[in-house]
Amino acid sequence: MERKVIKQGPNTLMISLPIKWAKKNKISKGDTVNILEEQNSLFITKGIPKEEIRRAEVEIKEEYKESLVRAIISNLYKRGYDLIEVNVIGDKAIKKIQKSVNSIMGFEIVEQKEEKIIIKNISKDLDNEFKNYLRRSFYMLIETGRIIYEDLKSNKFDNQENIKQLNQNIKKFTDVCKRSITKNDIYPEKNKFLYLIIWSLEKVSNEYEYIYRRVLTSKIKKEPSLINFIEETNIFVKTFYEFYYKIKKIDLDYFTKKKDELYYSRSYNLLKKSSNPVIVMHLANIIRLTYNMINPLIGIEY
Repeated sequence: MERKVIKQGPNTLMISLPIKWAKKNKISKGDTVNILEEQNSLFITKGIPKEEIRRAEVEIKEEYKESLVRAIISNLYKRGYDLIEVNVIGDKAIKKIQKSVNSIMGFEIVEQKEEKIIIKNISKDLDNEFKNYLRRSFYMLIETGRIIYEDLKSNKFDNQENIKQLNQNIKKFTDVCKRSITKNDIYPEKNKFLYLIIWSLEKVSNEYEYIYRRVLTSKIKKEPSLINFIEETNIFVKTFYEFYYKIKKIDLDYFTKKKDELYYSRSYNLLKKSSNPVIVMHLANIIRLTYNMINPLIGIEY
């Protein structure tokens, strides 16, 4: 769709909005729209009225595991709901709900009764912080890999809380990003691709945490080949970050060749020889998940 640019005054250029789009989104004279600038593109989205609150109602039973409770609440958060009415079945469900809400940025319990809990989004500004929180998630992911590498190298593992906190923060930040995509439709043609990248980033963080859990529950022998492999894995993750943000010019073919080398050659050989095969498996998963982010990134770029 093309639009002619009209000059209005000495410093203002104007274009008209397509009437079908304006009618569909109920935009009329005096309304506010959001304009997002990205490189040589402008994205125009309907401004969300302040009084518009998306509501949901859900039932949570005390026999539900904590992971399921968080999945229910966090997915409603990611879908863009602002107020959730939870029908509580059983006293034991309350603590699980409280813990889940505390792990989600912007959500707070604003009303609590014996059989009902009201959860509300109290930080609407977070919905517009996509770029900031995505980049911070990458930073923390790279830092997680660095800490694990240094601890394996020194054979001293005293960063359990640090790793756990980094993983929790990545979950919080990626949830904010997913919510921004779903609620604000910030990149209409790229949303699905971005969501896949963010989902994979979170899964990579989980794999790193699984590695640290393993070293804390098992007797890990210092193994030079394994230490080298985690260093190479960290470089692969960081290279994707540099490629995503165009910090370095990297040929796409690099990722295919490097993935084949690390995943099919190095990890397979280490699985046969290493005294820590579970850690090798998690590192292989990190390589696979990182490489899987290339496909949606191609969808964004091309």
